[in-house]
Amino acid sequence: MAYTAAMFESKGRMRKGEKPLCACLACDRDQAKIVLGFVRALFSDVPMLSEMLVRETAIGFELSNGVEIAVGTNSYRAVRGRPILIACLDEVAFYRDENSSSPDEEVYRALVPGTATLSESMLIGISSPYRKSGLLYRKFSEHFGKDVDDILVIRAPTRRLNPTIDD
Repeated sequence: MAYTAAMFESKGRMRKGEKPLCACLACDRDQAKIVLGFVRALFSDVPMLSEMLVRETAIGFELSNGVEIAVGTNSYRAVRGRPILIACLDEVAFYRDENSSSPDEEVYRALVPGTATLSESMLIGISSPYRKSGLLYRKFSEHFGKDVDDILVIRAPTRRLNPTIDD
């Protein structure tokens, strides 16, 4: 997310006043702030990136190239209407909503149109597995171990992805 946000150049690809969004989405804002914290750390700790920080906001921060990096919740209503540069769906297997039987799929479907105008757009789902249904399981079943399109699925033990976890 940090790399794509930092390298983004609008050069006539955005309408006046429009800002590309890098969204850190999760079940609640506190959980979404975990991903935001990883990204913010890079922009704080790397001198070339720290020069890009323009403004801290209540939900994230803005960069000098016009990119907004912000947290949000897994609401399909809230993500509509924005140009999506990257959306990270954190713990997507655990998305729940009293008004929907498939909030993960609905958020995904709401985000896809926002990626239409930016060729480098990405939707990233990260999660511990939970059940054999939903967006995470569907993407895993359709794409794991198959090199047929632009979807990458990674399956690994927790320790491999986070070496700070004790065996």
